[in-house]
Amino acid sequence: MMMNCRKRGGQVSVELLIVLGVVMILVLPSLFSVYFRINRANEQLSVNQADMAAKRIASSISLVGAASGSSLISQVIMPSNVKNVSIGNNEVVITLATQNGVTSIVKSAEYNATVPQESLGRMIRPGTYMLEIYSNETGVFGRLVN
Repeated sequence: MMMNCRKRGGQVSVELLIVLGVVMILVLPSLFSVYFRINRANEQLSVNQADMAAKRIASSISLVGAASGSSLISQVIMPSNVKNVSIGNNEVVITLATQNGVTSIVKSAEYNATVPQESLGRMIRPGTYMLEIYSNETGVFGRLVN
């Protein structure tokens, strides 16, 4: 009688393991799919944030450059995968690291602007920045406010 009880307990354990294995086989591909979709969505969000930042900076340069002595503070959000920010030659360029390699977002400005490398170097880190764009009789300039 005791022997039959032990066989029964072993059988239940094996059946439970088989059921758990089948569940894992069915669930794991779905989890991987969700994981990769979230990564793609996060990357697209980063590209969109960089595009919006480049547009905002370029339009600020164009607005301020049109009137000497004017000034404008733009709030710019930088994503986490920014590798380089450059402003010059009538362009704003934000370079990102993506799954497909390096991607550059380039936006044109009507005027050339000079922004210190120190300010641009700080903008590589993710976060929100206040960038002051100002002009005088010698040109258009920029600097980080915060």
